[in-house]
Amino acid sequence: MKRTTLSVGAAVGVLNLLALTSVNANGNETAPLPTPPPPSSGTPSVPSPAAVPVAPASDTPSVLIPGAGLPKMPTPPTPGVLQPTGVVPPAPPKTPGVAGPSGPTVPPIMKPPKTPGVVGPVSPTTVDVDRASLITANSIGGIKLGMTMREAKRVASNATFERETDGDGVPLMWVSDEHGFAAELYYEYDYDVPEAPVRDDAVINFMSAWGEDAETAEGAKIDMRISDLERIYGEVKEIWMSEIESREYVEFANQPSGFSFRVFSEADSAGVYRTEERVTTLYASDAKLISIEVLGRFITNEESIGGIKLYDTDSDVTSAMATHSLGRLEKGESWVSDAIGAKIQTWNFPSVGLSVDMMSYEESEPKTVMSIRMTSPSLLKTAEGIGIGSDKTVAIQAYDEFINGMEEQEFFEGQDAHLVGSIYDGMVIYFDEGKVVEIFLGPSAE
Repeated sequence: MKRTTLSVGAAVGVLNLLALTSVNANGNETAPLPTPPPPSSGTPSVPSPAAVPVAPASDTPSVLIPGAGLPKMPTPPTPGVLQPTGVVPPAPPKTPGVAGPSGPTVPPIMKPPKTPGVVGPVSPTTVDVDRASLITANSIGGIKLGMTMREAKRVASNATFERETDGDGVPLMWVSDEHGFAAELYYEYDYDVPEAPVRDDAVINFMSAWGEDAETAEGAKIDMRISDLERIYGEVKEIWMSEIESREYVEFANQPSGFSFRVFSEADSAGVYRTEERVTTLYASDAKLISIEVLGRFITNEESIGGIKLYDTDSDVTSAMATHSLGRLEKGESWVSDAIGAKIQTWNFPSVGLSVDMMSYEESEPKTVMSIRMTSPSLLKTAEGIGIGSDKTVAIQAYDEFINGMEEQEFFEGQDAHLVGSIYDGMVIYFDEGKVVEIFLGPSAE
């Protein structure tokens, strides 16, 4: 398969697009995620340079900078225009192979047949995949995010490593072997000398799989059609096209976190879009997967403690009190954070060893969760099943697929702590004598 080099801007665009307002299957906008206030050095909810999954090196590192994402442009459905329901309204007949008023003829639009007796999307199941070809949320074969080039070359000793650049001139390492393994590895580099040789200690911070033998645990493979992928991950949630490079990505209803699926069609585009739009759920019959991007799982998007997640509203926390038996609530005095200018109030649940910092800019605004802290005598568990008293090794392994920042080596110097994510937007697990004694979810620095 001919490979088109991926730009870092497009990759980060995917991350940002996932955080913006989305369009559901009925063409309606869904509410955006609550956004915490911006601190002076970075916003906890939006990865700042320190929040991106990179590890520091002696030189200035390459950082995937947020901001390349493109706003989606959903508009209300227009009668007589393609609606994102998988059905094309009647249109005047066209002469085969002749372009009509709406542009060149494209392959027919596809939606997969429903499985008899099955209602709604089916949860993904795993298949038996060769470990050397397996793509996970943080790895391609044996190569993992956060590895150095030296480590990657060691685990892929039979592969060829070639330095290339993408369309933006950003250096990357193209890795391939005779068995069909093919991947792009983006790594830390010196902005001032982008053409410099790749250092062995350069840390890999983004990857994309192109090899036809690569496969996810659920069975998604390169060159698989969107209609087949829907049978694995459920119906298409949306397909979108980047504005500058016209690259297209698809998201499914049951898509695992940590992945981004790039698609392609021999027609004008994989997605079938209304005029002036770049978001749809319709696709050409030959639309297929051409690359699987490995982004890593972000802890603040997934983790919860006692049924409470970061950026939950005060009403969400109140609901969790009942569903998770959090006991008596004690509200502290409000105070103003000089760093972010927000009003902070701590909500304590003493019987379960839980405290939640709630924030808002105005008294009239709903408060949202800024951070969550769990200590003894809590018997609560995180979404990954870790709690006070859990074994240190088990706790660290539980978060192996999540992006892990390297700031912990200096920020938590002298403490027995493990950082998942970033100090600006992550989770810290504290240990004593090999056991978990405290878990903090939220920004450790401002």
